[in-house]
Amino acid sequence: MERTPTAQHRAKQPAVLEALRTGMSIRDAATQHGVPKSTVGRWAKLLEADAPEPTPILPAPKAPSPEDPPDASTDALTATRTLHRQTISLAEEARRVGNVGAAQRAMRDAAALVTVIARLEKAERQDGDVLRISRAEIVAAQIRQRERLRALLERPLLCAHCGRALSVDWGEGGAK
Repeated sequence: MERTPTAQHRAKQPAVLEALRTGMSIRDAATQHGVPKSTVGRWAKLLEADAPEPTPILPAPKAPSPEDPPDASTDALTATRTLHRQTISLAEEARRVGNVGAAQRAMRDAAALVTVIARLEKAERQDGDVLRISRAEIVAAQIRQRERLRALLERPLLCAHCGRALSVDWGEGGAK
């Protein structure tokens, strides 16, 4: 059976709440004002609900500076190593400002990235005879080949002797 506060206890509520606001414990406030501890505990919950949102004591860690952010042409191993460095610096910054939870999460992520880096390095060692060419290099080579073909097609039809002379002239850097 839950006891309801009597009128006498309710009259003491403002004084008890003021004592709680000053930092007094629930037990001490209940003993000092002669009110049951459970009643003071309920009043303290009401006080917490009415309290403004606490301001954070520690600032949030800054995001890592993008030293060399990976771009689309960067291979997976380089991008993962960059991300690992950034995660480590985020953990150090969080630890420096005292945000232990964020530091722990960042170090967990960094540890997970170490295994990814190890797998990528192993795959790179196994692909010793494989040639890797980026998409950007392929596109650039295609553009160069199209320009050469266009130049050849724009060339006038000449006899073998004149065609050879023109090709030599082009090869030596002469005009078209």
